[in-house]
Amino acid sequence: MSIINSIDILPPKFPEYLDEAVKRGKLTEALRNDEEWIKEYGVNMGTLYDRTSRSMCGMFVRLMNHYRTPKTHWFRIVLVWEEYSFNDDVEGEAFIQMPFDYFEYVSLNDYERQKVIAKMILEGARRIGPRVGWDIQPFEDAYRQIVDLDYENDYLFRSLTNPTRRYRASIRCVHDVHAMKISMVFHRRGKNETLIIEKLIADTSPDEWDFYMYKGKLKWLSPERVRLAYRGYRGYNFLFKKDQISGIIFDFSRVIEKFESETADDICEEDIGMEYLYGSQEEWT
Repeated sequence: MSIINSIDILPPKFPEYLDEAVKRGKLTEALRNDEEWIKEYGVNMGTLYDRTSRSMCGMFVRLMNHYRTPKTHWFRIVLVWEEYSFNDDVEGEAFIQMPFDYFEYVSLNDYERQKVIAKMILEGARRIGPRVGWDIQPFEDAYRQIVDLDYENDYLFRSLTNPTRRYRASIRCVHDVHAMKISMVFHRRGKNETLIIEKLIADTSPDEWDFYMYKGKLKWLSPERVRLAYRGYRGYNFLFKKDQISGIIFDFSRVIEKFESETADDICEEDIGMEYLYGSQEEWT
């Protein structure tokens, strides 16, 4: 069994797609040969692949929650004018060509574009699923959740309660067509859990390659100190500081230097002492 861990929307072939647009009356010969227009088209199609579509593609994968298939781990949709065609699952990749009107798409706002992409993913799964042995219900369920959430991909990646069980630290991700914003969020636990503070730690493009390293591990080092460690990169220590006037404040200034360890597991499980912190141990206790 395999897990679908990636869904991609691939741009149409160039220049065949534009040649067909001319035949269909969607594009004039003059624009077809205009270098500035072609450049704009290339930017828009590239953005569709690595930015605009990433939020909905990622939301499907997340909401399907490690959906298992006979052998597929990568679902790819190739954009064409009208004819559906399939490439049965080869080496874990399932391809389907889906109709796409670029000229209609670029006239839409961001919200409408998200709706188009989500619907395209569901329809693609419905068409290719029976050919490759998929249970389509997880796609249907994920799509309904996306609609219910109004296409907003806002979620907590990890959460961890401190040793006294009074506070909860979480990694919050807000993924839209323009950016991925990742924050550390702290809540005071109780009957009505309350947000205390949120600290933005990364603001990247929506492409997974630009933000995956920030979705690290959490570890409470003490009741007052939590560590966010990135996989193979850098991380932060967040400190609760007691103050007689304001009660509790938070210090985000202690940045861990780049880790030599290759995995976040090593960082979180080993006692690396204070060598990655500025200041002495007495300053923190």
